[in-house]
Amino acid sequence: MHADEIEAFKIAGAAAQTRGWPWRPPYWIDLEDGEWRVQAENECVIRIIEATGRITPEIVPLDPSIAISAAKDYAQSRGLGWKPSFTMRLESDCWEVGSCQHQLGGQTHIYVSHQGVVLRHRVNPK
Repeated sequence: MHADEIEAFKIAGAAAQTRGWPWRPPYWIDLEDGEWRVQAENECVIRIIEATGRITPEIVPLDPSIAISAAKDYAQSRGLGWKPSFTMRLESDCWEVGSCQHQLGGQTHIYVSHQGVVLRHRVNPK
């Protein structure tokens, strides 16, 4: 089975209902690297593999508090800016932990794998 955007949307809506997630507009559908990303207003994303029409297995993420701790240790050991104001984005291979560098702006992003290892970092200067 080859899933187009319509089939992906139907699969995602059914998966959201099964998971007990609200499913209301607006919706976003995007195809990236052979995977449909279907998202509703509620920020829940259902991923469907284009080639098979199957739902991508759910990520078993690292505990977010462990990810923040690893990111903080990494930042401090390398002299990177670290202010207690965070964003955390769950990716398939890692947590992206963002922290303000200082009050004047800038952002430090540290990528912590679901095994607790820091993969990389980047700094968005002010």
